[in-house]
Parts: sequence; C-alpha cells; structure tokens
Amino acid sequence: MVQQLIAEGARELIVPGVMPTGCFPVYLNMLDEPADGYGPQSGCVRRYNTFSWVHNAHLKRMLEKLRPKHPNVRIIYGDYYTPVIQFMLQPEKFGKFLSSLIVS
Repeated sequence: MVQQLIAEGARELIVPGVMPTGCFPVYLNMLDEPADGYGPQSGCVRRYNTFSWVHNAHLKRMLEKLRPKHPNVRIIYGDYYTPVIQFMLQPEKFGKFLSSLIVS
C-alpha cells in the first residue's frame, strides 16, 4: 500500500502502527484470561499487546528498508502504541478527567 501511494505521487506519508489491542475495552470485557494473562501494571491482555508490539516492530523494519529506495519521499512511522501504554500505566499524568476514566 505504501509503495502504491508513492507510485501515485505521494511525497509525505505517515504510516501508523497499531495501538496495544490488549487494552481495548472490547477484549478486556470479552475474554476470560487467567490472571497471569494480564499485564500486572496495565491490566491489559498480554498476548494481544505482544502481538501488537511485534506487528509494529516488523512495520518499523519494513519502513527502514523502504526509505532508502525512495529518498525523495518522507516516510514517518506513527507510534500509537507508546502513548496508549503510557496512559494505561500512568493515567494521572494525563489529567483528572481522563484519569477517572481508567481508574473507575
């Protein structure tokens, strides 16, 4: 898809990674994981977050290989994983209202 956009003339691209899917409320409510299946600090489903992290690592490597092939194109990796995990680990840093959404 990225190469198709470049072929169509794109010169600046932001390629987003995925968020930590193990933190999605739908999975937290739907799954019945054993206690050790959840992150001790985040409360998120570990195996889903691992899958998201591995996906993002592969995506970043692919972008690193792609950039030299297209030196006139600005290809940026959009990191959604890190801010969501930071929010899950320390919601109080993001304000009282947002913190109450997680802690409640």
